[in-house]
Amino acid sequence: MIRHAMILAAGMGTRLRPLTDYCPKALTEINGISLLERVITKLINQGITGFTVNVHHFSEQIVSFLNQKQHFGAEINISDESGVLLDSGGGILKASSFFPENEDILIHNVDILTDLDLQSLFDYHLKNKALATLAVRDRATSRYFLFDDGMELVGWRKGEKGTGNRDRGSGKEEEEMWKVEKGKGNRDRGSGKEEEEMWKVEKGKGNRDRGSGNRKVEVRVVKGKAIENSKPLAFSGVYILSPEFPGLITEGGKFSILDVFLRLAADYKITGYRHDLDFWMDVGKVCQLEEAERMLMNQLNLPR
Repeated sequence: MIRHAMILAAGMGTRLRPLTDYCPKALTEINGISLLERVITKLINQGITGFTVNVHHFSEQIVSFLNQKQHFGAEINISDESGVLLDSGGGILKASSFFPENEDILIHNVDILTDLDLQSLFDYHLKNKALATLAVRDRATSRYFLFDDGMELVGWRKGEKGTGNRDRGSGKEEEEMWKVEKGKGNRDRGSGKEEEEMWKVEKGKGNRDRGSGNRKVEVRVVKGKAIENSKPLAFSGVYILSPEFPGLITEGGKFSILDVFLRLAADYKITGYRHDLDFWMDVGKVCQLEEAERMLMNQLNLPR
């Protein structure tokens, strides 16, 4: 079983203002229990014994909170980003010195509630011998990872909010213009050509445009023609990294882990783990916190 988890808790929580004007996002509460406590206790109940928590916004409040809770009886390291917020990728790279050697690491966003079974995720990760395994779902969002039939990551799409795989063949607008930017060093195996890393798609005025004019959809491609029949799935903010992963990060400073996934997917196996039937909820907005509170009051299946 996986033993160590990193909780990404350093964000500014701008979507949660005014709640985060005086406290960090990680300490905003649902019915009196903070997001950080909910994630930590859930992970402990699933076998996690050690944690790394990165902090930035009102970092001293998180440190004080953990001390008051006696670290929930677990080993908890603090990766301090008080000086500079490093985003998800930079945060993971900085915190990697706390990771146990030769062990897979679970990464969990602090503003995600889910009853995802970690053992099933970990078993899938080991079975596929993946460099990283991303929990994903078929849900509406404006950003999708793109996977081939074997659930290997082949690209990424950002644009107007869609409905995942359920909208295929149901009124999608035609793609009118493709702009290709060549990559830097990701060579097409056997052909000597640079692989296409970024496609920018300008969509025309389709049925859903409704007078808004043209809009742009950005698509990043990492594995050639596999993109053509790929499945768009939404990222759940929970993933497992192999022990080798931090050593393959060449980016520096502030950067997103999504960019690292897409770069490494050209040469390594980055897989998606579907968990469509699990409970999952993003509580990064005030309205979502309020919805979660209503769910608890109605005694619905919200992970405690």
